[in-house]
Amino acid sequence: MSYSVFIGRKLNQETQTWLEENNISFSEQSLLEVEFLAPDLSFFNKTKNESKNWIITSNWAAKWLLNYNTEIGFQSTDVIYCISEKQLETLAGISVNVFVSEQKNAKSLAKLVRKKSDGKTTVYLNGNKSLNIFQNEVGQNIHIIETEVYRNIPVRQEIDGFFDAYLFFSPSGIESFIHSENKIPDRSLIFTIGKTTGHYAKSIFSNKVVESPIQKELEFVEFAVNQIEKYQRNRVKTEN
Repeated sequence: MSYSVFIGRKLNQETQTWLEENNISFSEQSLLEVEFLAPDLSFFNKTKNESKNWIITSNWAAKWLLNYNTEIGFQSTDVIYCISEKQLETLAGISVNVFVSEQKNAKSLAKLVRKKSDGKTTVYLNGNKSLNIFQNEVGQNIHIIETEVYRNIPVRQEIDGFFDAYLFFSPSGIESFIHSENKIPDRSLIFTIGKTTGHYAKSIFSNKVVESPIQKELEFVEFAVNQIEKYQRNRVKTEN
């Protein structure tokens, strides 16, 4: 049995090869473009000589910090808190302590920050589509200052064809998909990375939504294909 999947971003070569080798029909489409912003030095100069804590909840913010850490006055005593191994790998280029939350969500990261709180200034680097929930998760005892360092720009494009499954990587990607008036067939599955994107998909679509804890692109796609196979087999049994 063959399957077709829509993937809401451009894939790396490794993932493309795996799909082709397994005879999976797929369409890939970037639903977002990312614009990095130059550092707001009027913001960063206020605490340039202080030791700080940094909150990272996206891969884009991690890349921004890697590029601009010297310019914004990073100190050797600074500490970074993030939510994924991929962000940790990106931040390896900065010689400071980096801590990863036990689970890949804001609640788990907030728990880690509270546990290790040391009274330092805490800076949250976010994008224009930030859910703005981190301060509430951390609580009022830890003051967090936020600054926007990148922008998600929706890519408006009609998606041709219908697929057995649709894979989304962020709430912003889902927004871009539906704002272009794209539809998902009732019997198609939806796969998302993480609970935040999963919850958003459930609020928009009536389809079955499967949340994946897997962050790496290829492993996420493999997980989705395996789940499609199980779903299709069970559906055939039920219909027979």
